[in-house]
Amino acid sequence: MKKEEDKVLVVAEPGYDKNRDRNGDYQKSNFLIGAKYKSSIQENKIIAIALSKIRQKDYEIDQGSIICKFKAKDLKIALGAEDNHSIYKKLDRISKNLTNRSVGWTDPKSNKFDYIAVVTRASYENGTFRIKFNQDLQEYIDGIRGNYTTLSLVTMLQFKNVYSFRLYEILRSKAYYRKGEERADEFFEITFQLSELRLLMGIVNANLDSVRNILLENPAYPDYDRAVEASPEKMYADWGDFKRHVIDVAVKEINKITDMAVEYKPKKGGKGGRVYGLIFYVQLHKDKHLNAGFIQGEQTELPLDVVEAKEVPKKPKKQTTAGKIELTAEQMNVVLSIARTLPADLDLDGIKAIAEAGHFDPDYIHEKYELSKTQDVDNLVAWMVAALRNDYQSSSVKAKKTRSKKRMDSDMEYDIDAIEARMLKN
Repeated sequence: MKKEEDKVLVVAEPGYDKNRDRNGDYQKSNFLIGAKYKSSIQENKIIAIALSKIRQKDYEIDQGSIICKFKAKDLKIALGAEDNHSIYKKLDRISKNLTNRSVGWTDPKSNKFDYIAVVTRASYENGTFRIKFNQDLQEYIDGIRGNYTTLSLVTMLQFKNVYSFRLYEILRSKAYYRKGEERADEFFEITFQLSELRLLMGIVNANLDSVRNILLENPAYPDYDRAVEASPEKMYADWGDFKRHVIDVAVKEINKITDMAVEYKPKKGGKGGRVYGLIFYVQLHKDKHLNAGFIQGEQTELPLDVVEAKEVPKKPKKQTTAGKIELTAEQMNVVLSIARTLPADLDLDGIKAIAEAGHFDPDYIHEKYELSKTQDVDNLVAWMVAALRNDYQSSSVKAKKTRSKKRMDSDMEYDIDAIEARMLKN
């Protein structure tokens, strides 16, 4: 057993400004974020608090290993413990899991791999909880010089769901600009294979032998589908369950408590349109881009610029001083969502008119847009408004095309005027 005097208290280097980090921001290596492991929300929060302490130089060194200490009473709120006995039980369970978690890397060129435990020891005594990090991971924990993500401890401790926590840090680690790239919108499109995402979020435990063995067969191009299929854990194996209980829950919580706005759509293919991947649309610093409208230049996607940081109760549409309709946050989210499926040259007013005509039902609007692709349409907004209001079907559209194009365009313009008139009513 090591004596207390063998440990060294870390002292910040000259010039270090501790006030800079009092807001709790911390750096997490993308290597650790991208590691595939199964964990609880409490384990993730403990690591987040520890990394925040490390950035503030609040830790000890024991034979090259970083040790973080926590007062149990300070962890009660973060871990949802009600009393001393409750916090003891939670920390006991967390410690067993933390010391069993490993991360690793592979080198396909030399046929090498290396897996190590993140936390080598966790202990509790006299109201103090300690965790000892593996010294071989020090370059990924302290003084990280590159390939890391800065996260807000205040934000991370608000998460109630482990999948929200994991998805947020995974997306945050992918939402960055390449060196020299200048963009103002902070909008990103991030794609994942569905099986890989299950492993990243810990739905499937990559540390199970049956899973790890398959992943190591071809480290350069892991067969995620086969690895997931080989796992004895079948939680949320059905896409519908995974969507409802994992992705939708995570996206909702991320949009509610963080400064990041997220939407997604599934990628389908093969027989029966099986979902094989997900595309996430991520907007950073959403409040900064509130009401920003369309991004000029080569940007073809409409940024997620109107998603409230907190849930907004449904309210009736109200008149603004400018005389235009003010949509609820939920309705604007629909506008932003359908904008991605429509041509990039449509303006915001046109998309709003389409959304209004479609009763803000994305599936119904998408159905009519797909139908428009089979027609000779000059004015897409006008055609969509009429199709949505009159519920055009394939057969009815063919019949309507016997009318002259001039008459059709005239009718469509009337429909738009009618919509605008309704939208401006008190």
